[in-house]
Amino acid sequence: MAINRILLSLVTLILPLVIANSSNAQNWPQFRGPGGNAFSADTNIPAIWDDSKNMLWKCDLLGKGASSPIVWKNNIFVTCFTNSASGIERSLVCIDKNSGKVLWKSSVKSDAQDDPYSGYLTQHGYA
Repeated sequence: MAINRILLSLVTLILPLVIANSSNAQNWPQFRGPGGNAFSADTNIPAIWDDSKNMLWKCDLLGKGASSPIVWKNNIFVTCFTNSASGIERSLVCIDKNSGKVLWKSSVKSDAQDDPYSGYLTQHGYA
């Protein structure tokens, strides 16, 4: 599905920015980093990456979502949603920062109706 490919690409592009390979990497508890200003004191962040360069791993998410990843110690937290015959479900996913392995997920049913917003930031969905 094109949306899942786009989502995976977004996560793939965002993760290298928030994952530092040094032991003194900061936690990123909010959108745009610790101070909310898109600044990192880390100096070894790659400027270029693709499938063959500076890519540690990729992780397929359960569904659509475009939340800002939260990095805390060795964990990355992201949100996503799925929409099936049984209804809309919102999920919080915890990923190991070093391996890309999904450590756990927590999902809840949502009362939201599937009514895609056709304007600004359509990729954000329900997450």
